[in-house]
Amino acid sequence: MSSNGPTPGKAKDEKKDQPSPFEKIHKLDELTDLIKDFSLVNDPEALLNVITKYTTDGINIVQMENNKRGRKLLYCNDRFVEMSGRTREDLMAVRSLNSFAIPVVGDVTFGYIHDKLTKGLISRGFGRWTRPDGKENIHEYTASCIGLDGEKIVVIGIDRDVTHRHKLEDKLRHASKMEEIGKLAGGISHDFNNQLTVIKGYCDIILQGQTDEKGTDEALKEIRNAAQRATELTNQLLTFSRRQLLTNRVINLNQIIEKIADPLKRMIGETIDLEFIPSDDLHNVVTDQARISQAIMNMVINARDAMPAGGKLTISTKNAKMDELFLTPTKDLFSEPQVMLSITDTGIGMDPNTVGRVFEPFFTT
Repeated sequence: MSSNGPTPGKAKDEKKDQPSPFEKIHKLDELTDLIKDFSLVNDPEALLNVITKYTTDGINIVQMENNKRGRKLLYCNDRFVEMSGRTREDLMAVRSLNSFAIPVVGDVTFGYIHDKLTKGLISRGFGRWTRPDGKENIHEYTASCIGLDGEKIVVIGIDRDVTHRHKLEDKLRHASKMEEIGKLAGGISHDFNNQLTVIKGYCDIILQGQTDEKGTDEALKEIRNAAQRATELTNQLLTFSRRQLLTNRVINLNQIIEKIADPLKRMIGETIDLEFIPSDDLHNVVTDQARISQAIMNMVINARDAMPAGGKLTISTKNAKMDELFLTPTKDLFSEPQVMLSITDTGIGMDPNTVGRVFEPFFTT
């Protein structure tokens, strides 16, 4: 018995030959209606094809196997092909995507990635892609497991080219580094001037004949100490450039302060009374002696500048144990007894702008 209607095979061919309604640009209202109709009623597959075709992210489906670094490509969209710089045929023929795409940040070991994906977790990170023309791009990726067969898994991944963003971030980091170097240079200049003030002061005393032989010897020792501290400033620059490490030793803060007390008195002048209140049973600390001496000297100079009409400067030390307010964020760090160094003055204090920048690296007033 014949039928006037088309055969199923013919209907399928006719549908295949028809252009997709998404192949042209529509008005907003038309597109909204079209997406609703095709995604919910007529052809969700057509909508999916449009998404994978026009997205700016590279979509890929690969097969992975535990303890093997291979990632065999099963499917990729046009954007993934474009990002790779290769042809689709070349990509499908590659034994493993690892030949040009290697994770470098985040989840980077393939065994770890495999274990994470088999547990239903999402793997994230950054990878370096090498194109045939020799250029390297940075891609941000996410991957999820969509199929599991023993040790073999099928993974869908989304890659986004973030090379331009990565370069901008590098420029920002470089600019920040240069700003820190500028602050450091200003601070070092300030500190060098302090040491030169000490050297100049003792030289004037010697030249003016205000000391006897013993006093001259003491002045020369202070000049030598100031020159040593100036050398340590150079070491700070080397430390910042990562050419020299900090030298942490077991020291006693009382001894450090007593050693630099005379230079401090000469720097602050006669209008400021310097008082040192040491703790008799002070614990030793592990720190860099040069850096802690310079920090004390810098704070004393700042205190002097805050007392233009004179005043009192007090340096004290004591053993301390942090209370719960300080223990909350870093409990393990402050679980042992601490040593507190206190420097107070009767000056005018800091304005709000200075207070807001007081903990910036290399900031100096």
